[in-house]
Amino acid sequence: SSPNTFSNAMSPVNAAIVGKAFEIVKSSEGAALREKMMQNVMMLRGLLHECGLETYGDPSAIVCVRMGTEALARLVSRRLPSMGLLSNLVEFPAVPKGQARFRLQVMAKHSPHDIFDAVRRLQAAVDAAKVEEQALREGTTTLETLNRDFPLPFQDYGDIADLDALNWDVSI
Repeated sequence: SSPNTFSNAMSPVNAAIVGKAFEIVKSSEGAALREKMMQNVMMLRGLLHECGLETYGDPSAIVCVRMGTEALARLVSRRLPSMGLLSNLVEFPAVPKGQARFRLQVMAKHSPHDIFDAVRRLQAAVDAAKVEEQALREGTTTLETLNRDFPLPFQDYGDIADLDALNWDVSI
């Protein structure tokens, strides 16, 4: 079988979009967008550090926020969508055990309000998850109780079409 059997050429529309993207990247508009994005990155990292949350790596459009244990990270992760914040959880085996993290994606178009709000929501989720994690370790609650009291957003919706009605705030 040919290695190109399932290959597709880029459509003319996609090629035009890529061409326009490169034009923006090379332009003064692109330079301004990169500068604004880096300002937002530095603001986000600074606010996260002020809240006691550690970030990994060099400043870039992807801000990795350390959670540590997979248990804590999963408890935070289950709260974020209902709090209007979506973030990618990275855990073992993608990273070493005990080094779970969230990847926040920053854009130039985020406002300072968006960034403050995202940090506030993440900090609230972390604080609540720490209490839940402690209660689970002490045996004063169970995952079943947490599922009942804080159901995941997708558990209550029988049809994927119902999700379109949700007002997701995905600022960061």
